[in-house]
Amino acid sequence: MEGWWEMTLPVRWGVLGTARIAERYVVPAIAASDNGRVIAVSSGSGSEKAVAERLGIPRAYPSHDQLLADPDVDAVYIPLPNVLHRDWTIRAAEAGKHVLCEKPIALSRRQFDEVEAACAANRVHVAEAFMYRHHPQIGAVRDLLQRGRIGEVVAVEARFHFILDPAAGPNIRLDPALGGGALRDIGCYPIDLMNLLMGGPPTEVASVAVTRRDVRVETSIAAVLRYGTVLGSWDCSFHSPAGDSCVVIGSSGTIELRHPFRPDQNGGNGVSIVSSGGGADTVEVHGDVYRLEVEAFARRILADEPDEPNTELSRWTVETTERVAQAAGLPPFETEASSAGRTAG
Repeated sequence: MEGWWEMTLPVRWGVLGTARIAERYVVPAIAASDNGRVIAVSSGSGSEKAVAERLGIPRAYPSHDQLLADPDVDAVYIPLPNVLHRDWTIRAAEAGKHVLCEKPIALSRRQFDEVEAACAANRVHVAEAFMYRHHPQIGAVRDLLQRGRIGEVVAVEARFHFILDPAAGPNIRLDPALGGGALRDIGCYPIDLMNLLMGGPPTEVASVAVTRRDVRVETSIAAVLRYGTVLGSWDCSFHSPAGDSCVVIGSSGTIELRHPFRPDQNGGNGVSIVSSGGGADTVEVHGDVYRLEVEAFARRILADEPDEPNTELSRWTVETTERVAQAAGLPPFETEASSAGRTAG
């Protein structure tokens, strides 16, 4: 593979796995981007040819290792089950590929350190696919807070829910061997947002979770995070109609985010209602989160620009997620993948 110093537009992507998020969101985003194109897809389940045909991807590999051996692939997107993220990110780095990995990029701080070390040793860029970070509404909210629009922040409240019916059939979100559970699937979003807005991890964590008898992972979880004098509280579950929201409460007003994590479900529109001084203003900004995400990562690759703020944020979120799990009495994240899991996707 050519070195990053020789690369020119476009970044040539490979996709490890044929998950729904890849086919429906990320591959189309790369195709629409200004600086990338997908040239290969792989799967361990035999679905690579069908997906390649549907999406117009020229190369289809029956194994992820074969895709990583392709010298024309510059970067890979990894949407595999959670428990496989560390291993395949490290293997991709060792193959000289830059990596955009779905969240959570690691299931523990130890795993995160291993991923970071492997990418540094092989001089490749790595990013965690928290696409919401790239929507302009996040920058707008941070700007409002920095300008003191609602005074001093007192509390942050967030929720993220959708219905997942175990009777609908097997789902990796409900499989503990694959790193499933509401915390790792959607609870990590409010954790990440609160760490982002507060500029660091919480000083204290309290949490409670509910595990249904018919599944072996938590399907509802809530937590309170303390950031000095600021309290952050959030909840998520697989039992309530789809919805995500956040309210930042200040000493002289509030900022309500209607779709902080999935603005794409609202036509790409992020809506913030700012209430202060007896009045309310609506701030609406538009953005394609998935396209913004892949374009931002490709720019980093092409310019060889590190992104320490987002790397540090991912580190804080992995650490905090692990602490929340411990506080809720959930099993440790260090779970070995099953042999089926190792080839999933």
